[in-house]
This record gives sequence, structure tokens and C-alpha cells, in this order.
Amino acid sequence: MNLSFSKQINEGDTIVVSLCSYYTEIASLIGSDHYFELINIDIVRENGQSVVPMSALSDICRTLVKILDDTPDAVAYYFCDYVAEIPGMRQGRDISCQSYRNRLFKLLFQKFSQDSKDEWEDREIIIENMETGNLYAHLIYRNRHKDVIAALVDEILKDSDAILSQK
Repeated sequence: MNLSFSKQINEGDTIVVSLCSYYTEIASLIGSDHYFELINIDIVRENGQSVVPMSALSDICRTLVKILDDTPDAVAYYFCDYVAEIPGMRQGRDISCQSYRNRLFKLLFQKFSQDSKDEWEDREIIIENMETGNLYAHLIYRNRHKDVIAALVDEILKDSDAILSQK
């Protein structure tokens, strides 16, 4: 899979969501006999600093659920951004941007996965990092792919330095 879509927030303020299956050899790497397609979800803001309204996030989530529902062998991977600041976040709030995004992702996933025709699970992965604070990733999967999740988590934790170098 290699596709993207965008959601305009305000004039010149756009969020681009990309889905890409560039981990094509992952099944052999983790020793799985079951076929699955590991799809990386990347969410990037292009321009703008306005607060993203919940309606825009809802539209993005609905579109993601539809795409994943239409991809029967999908296991989705999302890494919460830890670099970009969050526009409109109150100063002095005792939470990192990556922790905030992690909480928001979990809440949105719980809400919108209920609209799916399939049952989806969310496996949160916490990568301990002394330089940036805890980092968060998520594996979104159907029960039929549950047997590969532990191996994927191990691989993500083992290769977290390589993942971080790509962000």
C-alpha cells in the first residue's frame, strides 16, 4: 500500500496522512508464517499553526478506519510525533507533546474503531528514551493477526534507534 490523503484545517493549513507498506520483509524477519501487511501511518502537518478541531481529527479517523477495513491483511503501525510542538497547548501543562498525542490517539482509536465492520485491537508500545522522554507507538490489528504482535513489539523495541532516526 502506498497512498495518502489530506484534510484542510484552515486556509493553507493542511494535515497529510500517508499509509505505506515499506516493511515488506517483516514477516520473514520476525519468523512468521502468517501473511500480514504492516502499514505505517504517518500524520504530518503542512504549514499552519491553528488548533486542529475535533471534527477534522474525526474525519481523518473515519477515513483511516475505512482504509484499514478494506485491507484484510492490514496491521497498522503509528509512531506518535515527538518533535513538532502542539499549537495552542497551554503553557506549563505537565505533559509532553508525545504523551499528549499518545492519549489522543488512544481515545480516538477507541471511539472510531467501534464504527468499523471488524474488531480492532490497539497495542501501545512505550519506548523509554532518556533524551526525549518516553516515546509511544501503536500497533492496530485484528484478532487473526494477534500471533505476530509480540514479535513486532520486540522488533520495534530492538530497532527503536533506527525508527527514531527516520523521524
